[in-house]
Amino acid sequence: MNWERILEPIFYVLRNHKKTMLLSLASAGVFTILLFPYGDLSDLITEKIAESSQNQIFLRFDDLGVGILPPSIKMSNVSVASSFLPTLKAGALYLAPSVTGFLTFKPGFSASIDEVMDGDIHLTYRSGKKVSDRVQMQQVLLELSKIDLKNFSQFASLPVALEGSMNTDLDAQLDPTFIEQPFGDLALHIKKFRLPSSTVPTPIGPTALPSTEFSNIRIKSRLNSGDLVIEEGQFGSSSEPVNGRFKGHVNLRFNRQGSQLVPQWGSYQFKIDFSFNRGAEKDFGIFLSLLDNYKTVTGSGSRYALTLTGNSFYEPPTMTPLGSY
Repeated sequence: MNWERILEPIFYVLRNHKKTMLLSLASAGVFTILLFPYGDLSDLITEKIAESSQNQIFLRFDDLGVGILPPSIKMSNVSVASSFLPTLKAGALYLAPSVTGFLTFKPGFSASIDEVMDGDIHLTYRSGKKVSDRVQMQQVLLELSKIDLKNFSQFASLPVALEGSMNTDLDAQLDPTFIEQPFGDLALHIKKFRLPSSTVPTPIGPTALPSTEFSNIRIKSRLNSGDLVIEEGQFGSSSEPVNGRFKGHVNLRFNRQGSQLVPQWGSYQFKIDFSFNRGAEKDFGIFLSLLDNYKTVTGSGSRYALTLTGNSFYEPPTMTPLGSY
């Protein structure tokens, strides 16, 4: 058999039509990616995630798609159920390699979750600082946009249904093993906040608080290896019935217990300076009577300025007059 005559047409094509062949192979690859029935993989993905999490997490979705530029995965009508949190639902979930991390040689990924609690969540996760031979920190960039507080209250099983729209930005360095405590910056902004009337425990027994509203709440804080430092906190404006500012710090450490992450709160100190107009002061009368020692009468109502300190949130705080803020 004359192999040269048989292979000659193949060699000819390889020599003279390289670009055409490469284009054909690339086109075939693209169409394979686009036309592959990814939706049929949903049950397999759900099964593998449940298996790898020891039946702690169940991810379900309707459709799965793949993007080429940039490479990404899209899931629609996503539902995440777990044994330790209520079910979280979202309109769409996007996953992609972190472009910034790739350019800086710090591999990672980015994720976007749309239509979750009436808002959006964006997460970037990539390699961060190396603090020792055995600890490699991971950089976490988290942005929450227009999260509905009522839905969030239900998800977090809070005792009261808060209302408002929340935006949050977190830029932190995190050790997944929690041998090292995380550090970074955290900013919170809530618009049109409303706390419905509720009952809180006081030294003289349960006390009813009226509904409270603020046009804005802003908190700027940082995590500092075992401490949560509130550098600036502000609620309301001078034209609102209740308004004020606060700052301080609380010892906060995160411990891993098996597959769960448990926050441990410790000692704290907060400086509080807030004002009530006469109408609001009347509504909060019973509660504010506990703070008479820290009251100053103003032209429109009263100002209360004090420092709270304690070793634990489970014990009554020690209150002293506020010196310098």
